[in-house]
Order: sequence, then structure tokens, then C-alpha cells
Amino acid sequence: MATLRHPLPEIVHTLKSFSARRINDIRQTSGVPVWQRNYYDRIIHDPIEYGWVHRYIETNPANGMNDSRNAQKRL
Repeated sequence: MATLRHPLPEIVHTLKSFSARRINDIRQTSGVPVWQRNYYDRIIHDPIEYGWVHRYIETNPANGMNDSRNAQKRL
């Protein structure tokens, strides 16, 4: 039996596409963007780096309102 392998970008694209359609179905907002266009991935090498990344993820949403590119704050 052959094992199918899919590259990470293909998996992420599929997940984002499927979930965006489902979210828009629930919200009744067909075609409205749900996800950011790109993503940044990296390998975390040790517990210290993990701590930095974890803190960034935890605190970054609070910084979003200060970002001039944040479309949500203009709504």
C-alpha cells in the first residue's frame, strides 16, 4: 500500500479553505476572508525559543489594534 504524502503548504491551504467556507456558512457571509493571506513557519529548536514564541502568540493579539494594517479596527 502506497502512502500519500502532502507538503505542509498544501495541508495548510486545504485546512484554511475548508474552515473558511464553513465559518462563512455559519456566519452567512459568503466569500468574506477569514484567514490572513500568508503564514510564517519556523522550527523551534529548544525550550527557550519555545518560550519566546509562546509569549509572542499570547501577547500579539493585544498589539493588533495598534497595527495600521488591521482592517478590523477600521470597521
